[in-house]
Amino acid sequence: MPAKILIVDDEGDMLLLMQRILSEREDYEVTMAKDPFEVRQLLLTNDFDLVITDLQMPGFDGFQVLDAVKQRSVDTTVIIMTAGGSVKLLAEAIRRGADACIIKPFRKETVLQMVEQALTSSLHKAG
Repeated sequence: MPAKILIVDDEGDMLLLMQRILSEREDYEVTMAKDPFEVRQLLLTNDFDLVITDLQMPGFDGFQVLDAVKQRSVDTTVIIMTAGGSVKLLAEAIRRGADACIIKPFRKETVLQMVEQALTSSLHKAG
């Protein structure tokens, strides 16, 4: 069964890039969301193995996504993406339950490796 991954970002180009990177793996089922209302609905109606969210978005930031994910399932793995995130913001994300951070710009190989590690870690949490 493919791993279910939700990608949240307010930039359509970033969503498409992440989808392109992750679609190289047939064992990933990728869902994308850029609207905060869509994110809330997706989290209520789906069980994701991994959520990758941008940190800085207007209206519904990465901290809110992180909190919503962890309220639904504390075991769901969350990776935060940020371009201009300070060390303080990243430390806050980890304190609030994020499992890892990706700094933009990033390399495709880095994303694939982090996702694989996150999903492996997620399986160990669940099992």
